[in-house]
Amino acid sequence: MSAAPGDRAALKEFRPQRTVPAVIVAVLLVALGAVVAAEVISWLFGRPLGWLPAATMLEWGSATLWQSPLVLIGAIVLTLIGMALLVLAFVPGRPRMVPLHTSDPQLVIGVRPQSFSDTLAHAAGEVPGVRSAVAALRGRTVAVTATTSGWNDAATGEQVREAVLARIAGLAPVQRYQVSVRLKERP
Repeated sequence: MSAAPGDRAALKEFRPQRTVPAVIVAVLLVALGAVVAAEVISWLFGRPLGWLPAATMLEWGSATLWQSPLVLIGAIVLTLIGMALLVLAFVPGRPRMVPLHTSDPQLVIGVRPQSFSDTLAHAAGEVPGVRSAVAALRGRTVAVTATTSGWNDAATGEQVREAVLARIAGLAPVQRYQVSVRLKERP
């Protein structure tokens, strides 16, 4: 099933970004590269800046073997940091909005996840016998916990599920959501 152009635009627009971590890593790498480059260039001209202990580092580097435990530990640490940065870059963050269907492909509409959850909890709370309800988004699942007033049966759970599904259908999110219902009984 292919998504409509408006749906694809909404999904793209509300895709979580990893902008802050990317900017932090980029700034740190540029700063480190600039310091090293300035130090190397100044060393080549015979006037070391002294920002880095270049003589000590050169002496240590020429005297240390690749099999040295210190070199291996440093390589492992740098590899783990690099892998963590790659995972951070490729794993999507939490969505900022829940994109909704529109008939106009130029119009992108979304609601905040908390507002989406709140309206679904309100729908569950309107079911007869339910005192209160809480809904939470967990990926593409809506987890609803409904507190009933003394009766905890499968029919109430199914009514809560149907009420939440009806509200989801009314909101028309671009992505499909499953509904998980848990009932708590309070007299």
